[in-house]
This record gives sequence, structure tokens and C-alpha cells, in this order.
Amino acid sequence: MSRTRSRARRSSGGRLPDSPDPVAATIAGIPTISGIENLGQTLTAGPALRAGHPTPTRTWQWKRSGTPVTGADSATYTLVEADVGQTLTVVQTETNDTGSDMAESAPTGTIGTALGAPSLTAVASLSGRTLTIGVGTLSGHPAPSVALTSLTLDGVDVSGAASLGGGGTFEAHYEVPSSTEAQTVAWVLTAGNSQGTDAASGSEVVDADLAAPSVTGLPTISGTEAVGQTLAAAPASVTGAPPPIRTWQWERDGVAIPGATASTYTLAQADEGTSLTVVQTETNGSGSDSAESAATGTIAAASAGPALLLFMGQSNMTRRTNYDGGADYPANAFEWDGTTETALSFAGGNPGGTTPDGMGPDLQTVIDLAAQNPGRKIVVLLAAWGGTGFGGNDWGPGDTRYDDAVALANSAITEYGIGIECAFWLQGEADAFAGYTTEQYAAAFDEMATAMRSDIAGADALPFVLSEIYHSNAPQALINAAIADTPNRLAHSAVVATGDLGSSDNLHYNAAGVRAIGSRFVDAIPDAAALVPVAPSLSGVPTISGTEETGEILTAVPAGVAGLPTPVTTWQWHRSGTPIGGATLASYALVEADLGETLTVVQTVTSTEGMDAAESAATGAIAAGVSYPLPDAESGATAHWLFGSDYPAISDQVSGRSVTVAAPPLIATNYVRPEVGFGNGLDTGIAQQPVQTMCAVFSATANRRLIIGSFDDEGGIYKNSSVVFNRPDVYGASDTGQAGLANTWYFVAEAIDQENSLQTRFVGNATSSYVATGTSGGTVSGVNIGLGNLFYNSSNWVNQPLLAEAIIFPTYKDAAALEAIYQRSRTRMTARGLSIT
Repeated sequence: MSRTRSRARRSSGGRLPDSPDPVAATIAGIPTISGIENLGQTLTAGPALRAGHPTPTRTWQWKRSGTPVTGADSATYTLVEADVGQTLTVVQTETNDTGSDMAESAPTGTIGTALGAPSLTAVASLSGRTLTIGVGTLSGHPAPSVALTSLTLDGVDVSGAASLGGGGTFEAHYEVPSSTEAQTVAWVLTAGNSQGTDAASGSEVVDADLAAPSVTGLPTISGTEAVGQTLAAAPASVTGAPPPIRTWQWERDGVAIPGATASTYTLAQADEGTSLTVVQTETNGSGSDSAESAATGTIAAASAGPALLLFMGQSNMTRRTNYDGGADYPANAFEWDGTTETALSFAGGNPGGTTPDGMGPDLQTVIDLAAQNPGRKIVVLLAAWGGTGFGGNDWGPGDTRYDDAVALANSAITEYGIGIECAFWLQGEADAFAGYTTEQYAAAFDEMATAMRSDIAGADALPFVLSEIYHSNAPQALINAAIADTPNRLAHSAVVATGDLGSSDNLHYNAAGVRAIGSRFVDAIPDAAALVPVAPSLSGVPTISGTEETGEILTAVPAGVAGLPTPVTTWQWHRSGTPIGGATLASYALVEADLGETLTVVQTVTSTEGMDAAESAATGAIAAGVSYPLPDAESGATAHWLFGSDYPAISDQVSGRSVTVAAPPLIATNYVRPEVGFGNGLDTGIAQQPVQTMCAVFSATANRRLIIGSFDDEGGIYKNSSVVFNRPDVYGASDTGQAGLANTWYFVAEAIDQENSLQTRFVGNATSSYVATGTSGGTVSGVNIGLGNLFYNSSNWVNQPLLAEAIIFPTYKDAAALEAIYQRSRTRMTARGLSIT
């Protein structure tokens, strides 16, 4: 308490009768302050006791950290922005004619921000079988309390087994019981204060306790023991943790058969007169165990049963080319339609064709195969249908044409008592016109062939022979690239090239071309049968690229991969030898926990034939990354995001709005990268409006179609108006024109005012700006604005943008305003270590 007093001298003239002596003003004690010490709240001064005659006059003065606050001279004071982080006192002064006194209150606590509901993120780590759950970020006022509100083990509540601790920071520990099976621990943390609650949840998969494999009993062999038939191995029982990887090896009279490493084996001519066994081997990280089956009987000569040939696809495979009058079906050729066997001959018209005299590749296939196998019955199963494709409910597993083909094949197997000898495929025009990429078509065909080998009886190793489609245009070239690559992806497959063959209608092959395809089909059958599976293998070890600092992204560069079918590659990052939970992508964003540690990455390749793994060399010790200052938000913006590791919650600078994500993005020092693919963009939660402006600073990682802004089935941030960037055009107008976007930072903006039919598109880099104005059309789609692909389910749009900044305004910005925002953005980006070039 501080005081000052002064007294006035008495006059020499005496005093008035009946008037008390004057007494100078005094204060006993100090004033007090009451109220909520947060921005926007009102504090109230409570006076200390006073004395004096005449009655003193009271005045007040509020101080901010010791300095008087101008104009703050009443008994109440409303806290403003300048008070945040400071303390306040109030000075009470009492004055009368004889003197004055003053007293200063004790200081308030540090003034906080406005009241707010909690916002909570959580972190979890698994060390051995100990799960630790803690708070990642926590905000809100008053300070929220945190509790573990749910903990389950494989769906069963185990919250009572958790221990809490952390010395002021919430932390929960749970020791997962030992188990020979993998277990899932799920948890929920909840934060609460007087303003509301927030929750964070997650789960961890705890591997089984390691145990070396043990095989109990012997594998068995089933199937007809004759050349040309397929034997199948059934495994013996096996235990082990983690679950072992199974491999097979067929042996002929005790000697391993090269390449015979699948669970099925088609008996070859070399097997006649011998007996076969199969060895089952089970392997995991703790060891391996093997068991060998009993031997088959002596393998008999090839059966003289019929050859069942399955023809599938579209176009000419449907027998739509007019018969050329040449060689007819031989007398031992028949067609099975699922219920009836019909002799094949053009003499009375082709019974199964699209037209009465239509011919397809099956004609010459049967002629050539009959010449190689005199007297053997050949049965055609025609399951082709013109105009069909993978995109039209036709050939995917469970689709109409797929089901028809499988049913037809199984009915023939039942009728003739023998398996399908070969499946032939001529299809792709419909998918070319539908815009299928090479990757899409390859994946669709492989899925179909794999499923068909399972759904057709005894067809585990069914040979597939594919024909290229007619070489006419770029879309067809994409399909032919997928077809030609099939033997590199799929065991027991072969391809016949057709680039030298002619067409009568620029779409389908003419009669000479159809006959040539049929002959090539026959020549390719042995190649398809001989293409056996190969176990996955890695050549060398993966490497790691990227800047070794927190906030930066490391990228795994894979080692060479071999194997058939094509192995699937998976990743696991390790921190100083310990796996990092959830770090299973080819890229990894370095976090504070990595500081001073070294990282490696393990590449694992897996297929039905086994697995292989290799670990990279370690990085250097991870250094501390750069931290950048927080610049001011754009005035009048609805939201203004600056992305990077210094804003891990991805909150905007205007109201703290956080984006929502389907898959967590990688967060680098000064940008974020959404995960690749449909639905993995950053959802702003801000709906499209008839009047609106969106700006973004981004870099494309490849010259492919890229979405910045919301997208619906009519395209763009608004219907008929888009911030969609097609390679290599910056402006989204077409696929031609401007230089490519890859690895270059751009400022882009889209402003629209549908009420006044205005639209402006702006693109800027360091050397120039581009402005396009026009008339807005369509109607607002109503979807949320997204950063990256939120809505468009197509592999054409799976490119990953790197995002440094995004701004949304509720108003229309003309070209001059966009230029000014662009220049301010360039300044912000330069301060954050990025250059718009």
C-alpha cells in the first residue's frame, strides 16, 4: 500500500461555532479488485475504509503493470486486448479541504484471453507392451481438466487397469496383457471446462508376443494325378506369433521343381511316371518350421478329355466380324452354352455369334489347337459381350458379365469332368473411351483374373492369354500398355501383340486380323502355363532423402522389387531402432520427438508367394528446424490459414477454425501435404457462397490434374466455375497452353459474385500476374471449400498439392484487390522461407 497525506493550515480567525474540527482524509487498508480476469470482462474496485472531515471526495485510477491507463478513472474497468498478459492495479484517492490520502490495490493475476471451450489433441506411444497416452495440445479458458474417459482392449473396458501420472501434465499408462494374438487398444481423452468439452481418441494395435512357427501334422495333396491336371496343397495346422508367412515347394521324386512354389501345381509331361510331394514352410521373425506331405501315386499320362476354352471380352470376341468363307470349324469343335452342346460349323450359320455368320478369334484358335491335338474334342465357352467394360457393371467380380462367365465355366466343368484349359481375353475399347488410365485398367483386370481363379472350380493356376486391342488412338494406347504389362504382374499369363493387324472399321479387327489373333492365342498358351509365381525379393536397401530437421519431410526411396504376382510394398519408420506408431507411409514428417535421434525405414514387399524386407541406413541425428513468426491475417477474411509445423493444429489466424481431414496430412516446416487420393483434402468447413473469394499458395508435386478448392460432379469451387488446375495449364481451362506447375509455388485466386454475374480468376508468380474475368454461371453447389481432393472419386485427380497458405473472403475481390493480396502473400511467404517463382 502506498499513501500520501497533506493537511491545510487553520486560519487565524478562529472557527465557526458548533462545527467540528477539520480532519484530513485518511484511508485504512487497501482497495480490492473483483471480477473475471479475462479479455472482455469487467473488473470492479472495492474501496478501502476512509475517514476525514469534511467527508473526502473519492477518485480512482487503474494501472496496467504499473503504468496509469489513460481514461480509466472509474470504479469499474472493462479489460481490452492490451491487457492480455499484463497485471492491473487500482489506486483509490480520498481528498478533502484539509488533505488527501491514497492507497493502491494488490495486482490482479495475468489477464487471460476470452473464455473458450476446450480444444484437445492427444498423443499415444507404444513401448513394448506399455501404452502411454498424453495430451498433445490443449487450449481453452478456464484451463480445462483432462480425464481418460474410455480405455478398451479388443472392445472390452479396461479403464480400471490404467495408471495416471505425469506431474502436472495428464498422462495415462496401460500395460497390455501378454497374448499370442494381436490386440487393439482404443482410448478416449476428454477435456472440460465451464465452456464445454472436447474429446480426442485413437487406437493402437499391439503385436502378438513373438513365438517361432510350429507345424503340426502334414500337408495333404488333392487332385487328379495325371499330366495336364492341377494338384492342390492343403496346409497342416500352424502356430506362431506374429502369424507366420507360408511358402510352398513341390518336389518330383524328392527333387525340388524349379518355380513350383504356389499352393497349386499343374502336372507337366516331365511328371509322368514319377510321384510328387509338397513341402509347407512357415516363417516369421523368430524362426521357421517345415513339413512334407505324403507322396502322390505315380502320375499318369495326360487325359484324353476335351479341351475347355473360355473366351471373354467384347468387340470381335463376340463373333461380330463377317465370316470370310475360309477354313471352317473342324468336326471335333463344339460350343457349350451352359445347358446344351452344339456342333460348330458355318455351314448352317454360327449358332453363338452376334450375327448369323459372325466370326471371332475362337474360330482359328480351335482350328490350330485341333491340328496340334488330332481327334481331341474342343469345347468353346463364349462369354464375351459387345460394348462391355470394367466401368459398366460388367467385368468386375460380382458384376453381370463376370458372374455369367464364372457360371458358364463351372457348368462346363461339371458337364465334362475336366478343368478349364485356358481363358482368352480381348477387351478394352469401352474402357479406353471411358477414360481409364493404364494403372486403372491393370488393377481392374488383375482383380478380375485373381477372383476368377478362385471362383472357377480348380482354376488356381488358370492360364490367361490376352490380346491387345486395335491400335488407333492415345486412349487405346493406355489400355494396350496395361495389357502388354500383364505378364510382369500376373503369373500364368501371356499377351499377343496386334500392332501389325488391320481393321475394317477403325475399331475392330477384320477377318484376317481375327484369324491371326486366334493363331497367336494358341501359340501363347504354353507361355502362359509356364509363367509360374515368384516369391518377392528386394535388391539392395531403401534409401532416405530429405532435410534432416524437425518440421521437414523425409521420403523413402524404394529398393528394387521383384516377384510375381507384383508384390505390395509397405513401410515402417523407426526412431533409433524403435518402430514409430502410425509411421507407415513412404514419407514421414519429422516431429519434436525426433530431435537428436536417428531414423531408418523398413521396406517390406509381400505377395501370396511370401515376403522380403530390408532396412535403410540411418539418417544423421535430427536437428532443430526453423520456426517462423506469425504474420497478421488478411483484413476482412472469413478464415486465413498459414500452414506448417509451427501450426500443427492447422488452425486459421482469424477465429482459430481448424480444418478436418480424412487422413492426417504430412506437416513440413512451412507447408502441409494432404495424403494422396480421393477424400484426403483439407476440409475448411466453410460452404460455398454466391459471393465469395478464395486464395491459395500451392505447389503441385507432378504435372497432373489438381484440385485447389471444392469440387462436385460439375466441377470446381462453384458449378461451372473452378479453381481446378489441369496439367499443364495453370488456369484450369484445358490440358494445353501454359508451362507445367510441378515443383513451383503459385498464388491463385478465384472471386465470384453470382448476384452481379462477376467472376475473376487470378494467378501470380514472381515475374508476372495473370487475370481472367468473365461471367459466372451455374448455381452454388453447397459443398464445403476444400484444399486438395475432397469430392472427386477418380484416379485422374489424386495428385498431392503442397499448401502454404489459404484465405477465404465473404466478399468479391476484383483484379486490383487480388493483386494487392498477392503482393502481401509474397511478402508473407518470403518471411516464411518460401518463394513464389
